[in-house]
Amino acid sequence: MARMGGASFQHGGSFDLVPGKLRVTVKGSSWTYGQTFKHYLSAGRYIVVGRPGATYELIFTNLTRNRLEIVTSVDGLDVRSGRPASVKSSGYVIAAKSSVSIPGMRVGGVLRAFQFSSVADSRAATSYGEKGARNVGVIGVGLYEEDELQRRRVRVEENYLREGARAFGN
Repeated sequence: MARMGGASFQHGGSFDLVPGKLRVTVKGSSWTYGQTFKHYLSAGRYIVVGRPGATYELIFTNLTRNRLEIVTSVDGLDVRSGRPASVKSSGYVIAAKSSVSIPGMRVGGVLRAFQFSSVADSRAATSYGEKGARNVGVIGVGLYEEDELQRRRVRVEENYLREGARAFGN
């Protein structure tokens, strides 16, 4: 933190990752009794302060009237698969004005809790070596907004097709 300079203290809670669109909360589980972790804002980046061994969940809130898709990574790994992350991966769809909670990362079909730990003990380092370890400590989010006009076009076309529908076709 000190070398980044210009950090301003925030009192924990949520922060708008994309103002007016996407809010993020890093909420503790286990011994933190569901408290949110404190965070700093420095040089346009949010820094969440965790405790070694503490587990956490990520809560994303859609602030818009349209659906959003988020592709999320922790330590450079896709939270849905546990493999190296890519913005081309599928993500979580968040309905308008609602939230989604991600309690951990799926690895081989098993949900594993997010946990603050050392670089050497991270899933990225133990599974992908030094190359995987370079992104430890980074939570990434790719945000995609639904094209409302395209969704309306599809709905109109679908209604047009169903207009003359009959149960038995004759």
